[in-house]
Amino acid sequence: MLRRNRAFQRLFLAYAMSTLGDWFDMMAVSVLIGYVWNADPLVMALVPLTFAVPGLLFGQVAGVFADRFSKLKLLIMSDVVSAGLTVALMFAPNVWVLLVLLTVRSCAGTFHYPAQNALTRLIVAEEDLLRATSLNGMVNQIGKVLGPIVGAALVAVFTPQACMLVNAISFGLSTIVLLTVGKVEERKAAEQIDPGSEPMVEAKPSFWESWKGGWKVLAGNRVVLNWLVFGLVASISLQLGDFQFPVVFREYDASRTDLFGYAVAAIGIGSVISIALLGRLKEVKRYGWLYGGGFLLLGLLFGATGLMRPGLPWWLFLVIALVGGIGNGLTMTGTNYVLQKEVPQDAIGRVSGIVNSLFSVVMIVSPLSGGFLVRSLGAGVTFQGIGAFLMAMGLLGFVIERVWMSGRKGQKASGPVHLDS
Repeated sequence: MLRRNRAFQRLFLAYAMSTLGDWFDMMAVSVLIGYVWNADPLVMALVPLTFAVPGLLFGQVAGVFADRFSKLKLLIMSDVVSAGLTVALMFAPNVWVLLVLLTVRSCAGTFHYPAQNALTRLIVAEEDLLRATSLNGMVNQIGKVLGPIVGAALVAVFTPQACMLVNAISFGLSTIVLLTVGKVEERKAAEQIDPGSEPMVEAKPSFWESWKGGWKVLAGNRVVLNWLVFGLVASISLQLGDFQFPVVFREYDASRTDLFGYAVAAIGIGSVISIALLGRLKEVKRYGWLYGGGFLLLGLLFGATGLMRPGLPWWLFLVIALVGGIGNGLTMTGTNYVLQKEVPQDAIGRVSGIVNSLFSVVMIVSPLSGGFLVRSLGAGVTFQGIGAFLMAMGLLGFVIERVWMSGRKGQKASGPVHLDS
């Protein structure tokens, strides 16, 4: 696919550069706040909020921008601003300035997701969407494996600022690559014009009308709406325990500080395996199998982790993590593929922005709630409960496959949806 589509090839290369750099950056921020400045645990808990709150506040605005304006220019502007703010992070004098800079940079990054999705849908043929989605997901998971390892080595030899510099450079290189994509949006627009017809000038809808149009598309698309409700409910449970894994590992063996890192790498490897296998397919028609299978395996990850006790072989964690990673790859690919496949091309930016903002709410509320649950019930009981719920959601995904398919047929039969009316 990459050999046949030069525009996507460059878009993918730019995405790979910025994504890999992000994982270096996350290592640097964690070390700087946790080890260099010895920040309070409550301050550490604010770090995820610097990523989630901007998505909640500006996700839908970014989605409207992605559909109304040049997607490529939005990506370039996002990378340029992110590069500058990453350089500023290197000179942050204290943790509070760092948190402010991270929040502002996340605001710029919020525009990247819907613009990336919208541009991908524009330049990739429908039969290649699954491969494109799989490639993007694979890069993210490879970054999750390599970023912490290489980033930790850089921090050990140099300083956390060295990792930040790598990320700033990656944003700069991504910008340069995006500048070579060319006027692909103009060419695609010209291809859709009938040479024999009179050019028509249509009134551009207002920002408010565009925003309402995005919600109208989402509410009128049964397939995407089913997925969104299902994914949100499952993610609420998933995020309750996602940030509490270090507690489980600490209770298992407080001296094995490396075990958590190995488990994260195993999850990344499992995700790469499942995404690579999905990438060999031309199309996925049964979304219930993606979500059902994915959440079932993630439920096994949480449930089995909650059952781990001191004295059991440590390598069981890695086996469990590998299986859970396969489930993670299924759900992550399913999320992006459903958006690319089922949402009309001229609304994908807005719908992506809406989805981003809704999942940002989950990212804010669930981790805090999970902390209270672990403190009250204990990590083992909490993880077992999360695992049981996710496995039930996974089985439900298989059961309601008929709902997904009937919705899909109804949507295809109903014809196109008018967006901005």
